[in-house]
Amino acid sequence: MNVPLGVVSVRPKCKGAGYPAQKSLSQEPGQHIGFQEGDMMKSMKKIKSEKSEVRAFAFCLFTFASVLCSLIFMLCGCGLGGPPGETVKEADRKHKRNLRVNRQEMVADMEKVLLIDKPSRLNDKRIP
Repeated sequence: MNVPLGVVSVRPKCKGAGYPAQKSLSQEPGQHIGFQEGDMMKSMKKIKSEKSEVRAFAFCLFTFASVLCSLIFMLCGCGLGGPPGETVKEADRKHKRNLRVNRQEMVADMEKVLLIDKPSRLNDKRIP
């Protein structure tokens, strides 16, 4: 292959990338051999669009998986088949006790906020 002086043979990195086969060395300073002015920008835009497509697909996949897991847990709950090692009556008693204790603590907190948890000290005599 005879290449004239001042001409460099450049092979394209990708098939169909649009790079010129030969480029003259008598180019303006700042231009790269083997690239036209818009080639780099086109390839960068293509890479950015591919990245955004991958990110969009990953986001859709993550959203679908989250919704699917949420539906499964809403329908089945965290424990399938009831509490382990407890009868239904024991679980019911525990649930009622928790509700009673929570209600008592909430009433005690409200009494503290309203300042009715202790007797008033305005009068020195005790009223029955």
